[in-house]
Amino acid sequence: MNGYKLPKPTAIEQKMIEALESISKDEKFLFGIRATLETDELRQEMSEAIKDGDVQTEEDAIYYALQLDKEGVPHG
Repeated sequence: MNGYKLPKPTAIEQKMIEALESISKDEKFLFGIRATLETDELRQEMSEAIKDGDVQTEEDAIYYALQLDKEGVPHG
């Protein structure tokens, strides 16, 4: 990584990180999703999508994060 550090995660963000780690523990993947989803509302949506099985791969998570960021589309 380039040395940039994200702030300590909120409780909701930590839950999202744990959900994402069930898909992949790749540092760049986790960093990218964290940097993309800037609000707890969007992070909660990602966690729910993983829990519901709608997001199962790194690619799913990346596309979903970009969709959430761009449109703020709620899950479900």
